[in-house]
Amino acid sequence: MQIRRKIATALAAAATGALPVSAAAQEACLTETQVSAMVVYGVPLAMGGLQQSCGEVLSPDGFLATGAPAMADRYAAQSDAAWPDAFSAFLSFAGSGGQEGVSAMREMPEEALRPFLDALITGLIANEVKPEKCGNIERLLEVLAPLEPFEAGRLAAVIAAMAGVEDPEICDS
Repeated sequence: MQIRRKIATALAAAATGALPVSAAAQEACLTETQVSAMVVYGVPLAMGGLQQSCGEVLSPDGFLATGAPAMADRYAAQSDAAWPDAFSAFLSFAGSGGQEGVSAMREMPEEALRPFLDALITGLIANEVKPEKCGNIERLLEVLAPLEPFEAGRLAAVIAAMAGVEDPEICDS
């Protein structure tokens, strides 16, 4: 997925310094737990980006305008719990982009990287989602909305594993 690579590249480009890469960044795959955490952590950020790219093309009575804010709040309430696994997954993505960038990110304090990553995800979603995709994305969010955040994240992880997502691959959990 293009957005994944752009996040990893931007994180690596923004970081400076050098430390050895830990085992988490050297893993060849992400666990379903990490993928689930990325979903839980990323949904509120993605909602902000979707609002920017889709807000004017979707109905003001549609799910993005009416139901998505409450959904984003439910996920945001779980974001601190999801952060450790999501962060390790983001570092794994960056690890495929070059070891120097990952080493540099490991030197930076997490509290400095987290707001940067938040803004980056929101901005990338806003820039990458094309208006013709907004209707399908809105329908998907509406279907997922009744699920608890970590259940929806787990569902996404299982689907990604079954679909054979690569770079990085989803490990058997």
